[in-house]
Amino acid sequence: MTPPGTHNQTDDNTSQHLRGYELLEHPHFLLVYVPKNGAKMRLVKPSIDPYHREQIIQRINKEDNLLPHYALSHLWGVSRDNPYVWKEIGDYVDDENGQPVAPVSMRHKKRNTLLTLLQSHPDSYWWIDVLCARTDTPLAIMGDIYACCKQCYAMIDCKPRIIPSILSMKQRSEESDPASWSIYEHNVAVNTLDTFTDSDWWTRVWTWQEAVLPKDVILMAETLPDDGVDDVKNNMLTIGDLITLYDKILLSTSYYGDTIFGPRPLPKQICYIIEEIRDSRDRNHLLPTGLVAMFKSFALSARKCMDPLDYVYGVLGLFRFDISRKSDPNEAWHLFISELENYLLDPSRVKIENVYQREIAYKLLNNCQACHCNLMGARDMRDVYECLVDGFIFLDD
Repeated sequence: MTPPGTHNQTDDNTSQHLRGYELLEHPHFLLVYVPKNGAKMRLVKPSIDPYHREQIIQRINKEDNLLPHYALSHLWGVSRDNPYVWKEIGDYVDDENGQPVAPVSMRHKKRNTLLTLLQSHPDSYWWIDVLCARTDTPLAIMGDIYACCKQCYAMIDCKPRIIPSILSMKQRSEESDPASWSIYEHNVAVNTLDTFTDSDWWTRVWTWQEAVLPKDVILMAETLPDDGVDDVKNNMLTIGDLITLYDKILLSTSYYGDTIFGPRPLPKQICYIIEEIRDSRDRNHLLPTGLVAMFKSFALSARKCMDPLDYVYGVLGLFRFDISRKSDPNEAWHLFISELENYLLDPSRVKIENVYQREIAYKLLNNCQACHCNLMGARDMRDVYECLVDGFIFLDD
């Protein structure tokens, strides 16, 4: 285990390598294969399909040990009253037995975008939840699916023209110093970023780990511009570029200082959204210090979910905790606390290397308040995870 604040790339690569191969062996791991000849797409199960298993192994990037599949992150936006059943999906995809896949739920505006995205990547493998996940798929493998993917494409429920606007601002920021921005240019950048992060995708619990775990995350609108269907790649933005633009807007603000007639400051909600993702992406080692810092981010987050169970299951991938499916949210929470205790007491999973980390682990293990958290009354992540960090004094780690 590396000391706090350091990064051991060799350990990361070894861990990633093992996670990827374990995933290939998993009987519940399915992928959509997009043929290179334009033929019908098909679900494949690498654990029992020797051809595709061998193809995947040959494509594993030996440098970073990632699997070659792409993953999709998107906002479901369906309900019992509005299931948005996509009956025609079977015209495009066969199941692992060669039969048309059963209808799935997906809102109309996303369907053409998804098909366009898939068709722009011939001879590729994809993990798409509505096609590859089943009711019996263990939630514990979700983190591995995103952490080991080649890239994650996040389809954001924003207006089609927002991302091209952000790309233009990104180019402008690369060509000029933020100190030279006019107040008008600064305010346009802030307003555009505000509109983009006002999308519901940024407010859901599940999408946090989908933005944090993959090495590369590509943001795109779930509805492409009319002139962007044939030019998908020019309607995409990396999450790293978004964070860089955010930093430059902050820098632009600092040049003007705190004046009445200065530029519009970045709304706090934008800062929370961008910084929680950046901080979480930087914390890849589950030392007690990093663990509590992650819980602190949760305790400041306004992300919410329709089902209180997702306050537990929606973050499991960040910690690699294995918790069985339960119907009672509070029972799931107690299992989460129990798994946290098991983790902290397992020297093969965490090493307590100094007094500070030992103290943090002790406080987490003896946090009686956490056991009394009631998920049924939770309004957002803050209501759930404040109990885990209450009383901690945070130092740089």
